[in-house]
Amino acid sequence: MSLKKISLKKSYDSDNDNILKDFYIPSLSNSVVYKRLAGFFSSSSLAVAARGISKFIENGGHMQLITSAKLQKADIDVIRQAHENPEKIVEKMILSDLEKLEDKFILDHVSALGWMIANKNLEIKIAIVMDESGIPIDEKTIEGQGIFHQKVGILEDREGNKISFSGSDNESATAWIANIEEFKVFRNWLDAEKEYFNTDEKRFNKFWNENALRTKVINIPEAIKNKLIEIAPPDIKALDLEKYYIKHKLQPDKKEVKIKLRTYQQEAVNNWVSNNYKGILEMATATGKTFVAIACLNQAMKNTKRLVCIISAPYSHLIEQWKGEIDRVINYGEKEYFNNFPNLTDSNQLIIGRPNWKKLLSNKLLDVENELLDKLIIFTTHDTLANRFLIDKISDLTTDVMIIADEVHGVGTAVRKEGLLEKYTMRLGLSATPKRWMDEEGSKAIFDYFGDTVYEFPLEKAIKTINPETGKTFLTPYDYLPYFAELTEDEAEKYIEISKKISQLSTYSKKSEVFQKRFDILLNKRADILKSAINKLDVLKAIIKDIQDIHGEIRNTLIYCHKGGQLEKIQEILNNLGIRQHEFTGNEGTNPKAIFNNNSEREIILNNFVSGHYQVLVAMKCLDEGIDIPTAKIGVIVASSTNPREFIQRRGRLLRRSEGKEKAFIYDVIILPPIQTLRLDEDLQQYNKTILKKEFARYEEFSKVADNSAECLLKLINIEKKSNLF
Repeated sequence: MSLKKISLKKSYDSDNDNILKDFYIPSLSNSVVYKRLAGFFSSSSLAVAARGISKFIENGGHMQLITSAKLQKADIDVIRQAHENPEKIVEKMILSDLEKLEDKFILDHVSALGWMIANKNLEIKIAIVMDESGIPIDEKTIEGQGIFHQKVGILEDREGNKISFSGSDNESATAWIANIEEFKVFRNWLDAEKEYFNTDEKRFNKFWNENALRTKVINIPEAIKNKLIEIAPPDIKALDLEKYYIKHKLQPDKKEVKIKLRTYQQEAVNNWVSNNYKGILEMATATGKTFVAIACLNQAMKNTKRLVCIISAPYSHLIEQWKGEIDRVINYGEKEYFNNFPNLTDSNQLIIGRPNWKKLLSNKLLDVENELLDKLIIFTTHDTLANRFLIDKISDLTTDVMIIADEVHGVGTAVRKEGLLEKYTMRLGLSATPKRWMDEEGSKAIFDYFGDTVYEFPLEKAIKTINPETGKTFLTPYDYLPYFAELTEDEAEKYIEISKKISQLSTYSKKSEVFQKRFDILLNKRADILKSAINKLDVLKAIIKDIQDIHGEIRNTLIYCHKGGQLEKIQEILNNLGIRQHEFTGNEGTNPKAIFNNNSEREIILNNFVSGHYQVLVAMKCLDEGIDIPTAKIGVIVASSTNPREFIQRRGRLLRRSEGKEKAFIYDVIILPPIQTLRLDEDLQQYNKTILKKEFARYEEFSKVADNSAECLLKLINIEKKSNLF
């Protein structure tokens, strides 16, 4: 939760911006302190000042609110005649206003503020503007002179990052309904904006600390405080403030339809069963391999009296997805394909990693052994699959045991292979790309354990084959749009220098762990030069401009980048262009939390992306596997490894079908050696060839099945001729 992570524009104007969605909700959702100078006091101005505050309340945020007394000339006359002091007049005026609350929006938001007062999360002060003789000034005079007229807000997150927003005062119900606002935003962590932020903060503090000339600031009268507490609900959740804001979900609400298998999916199940309940399904993204795997599990349950099945996936959020899909099958699976699942409940399922999982696992396995439970599905990550406690528990079972390994290439590492027990007599591996990159030993271990590929449905087939249920291809066709960035001379020199060291170490690396570690470090350093090349940022700016020219605006876009500052530089470019973005790095939480309304931080980010609030997600690694974002239609690959699985998975993220998406677009930044070095001595040419071969492997893979394949390949031939290296 950080204000630095949200995309903020320098100014907002309701003629062009949805200020509630674009500013208030994301800013307040990431804040724990809210200071507000909010114009004249009224129930409607309180309500407007509380817009988008529900997540702030969930954060346990503390608010300080200063508002001006809205006195009429008749009130001033009473004060002048010394019939009543100003505080009493203000108290009567506000109580009268609160007694007339009828509008549901105003009532609920004022009630929320009352709840905050009751829970000591809100302080309110009233500013009474005086003339030179110390007599309060009426509302019209204040408006005419512009005194206490400018709106100022200060927001602070848990890390101490602060923003201010200041502009015209529109704190009224009319402003909420008509949504007429404009203001500027300043951030305290940016040198260019810090001075302006400090001015706004000093302005607020001047009033809050009662240091303003000709302005008397008083604490909110007890009678008003008590009235606000009186109308507050006992439970803030009862108000459901979210109903006033646009709710966005990752998938739109829709009536669930029965889940059944297509012909090719049933063929995959049959092939696995015929192969003695062993094998790998090599199926592209969006071809339904999850439901095929669940149907395979159904067949295994049908042919065993008692069965324990381990479902292993790379990440914890994918475990939750698997659990969700199992639950869907339990509720909506056609009996023809999933006849054993209607008998399953939560008692038949266990997620490793949740609290007390070891105790729960022991108890449930004991129930299986004692025939109190005949079927048990255990969800785990690839890392925990090799956990010694789990290994020992599974090894002691006398029942049938099955393993389903999603993204099966991930279990081929030296450590994870320890979890591939002989005890699992039924074995199913799933992956679009089951072979491990540059790891023949790991790949061999996977195929030796799970068996051969028993069914294939490659991406090329999924792009061209019509899905009879939709009348469209299973995956969205795409255009491949390569752009080129040259290494600088310094980068090229570093690349060559490291390459020479790699060459020297290559002979020794296989003979010594020490040399192997040095060798691996050098390989990573060399790869980082290509991934982080500085000229890629200028090319990215050109790509963004082209996207805006072609598509009208940039949205539904994923940008893949590298670590080491590249992500932050890309975010800065997007922010300067006024493009709403959020990073997606793998550090975002995957567990549901109360502050996110029982969603995870990751779900909130994805929901905001699908809704269009975030136009761009800037990603590192974690959007490569398993996360479904069907609305994403534009991908920009600023950095990529040479591992084919990585860029194939990234392509897959963009090709899922979504309503209104007829084509995807993949923009790819290809690195070239400096043009002036292309025709130099033979040794240097050899290093340049290495660079081009690494980059062109991805180029050729992406272009061969693209709609504009011929155009891409022609461009590649021209570059190869120009380089004189091939």
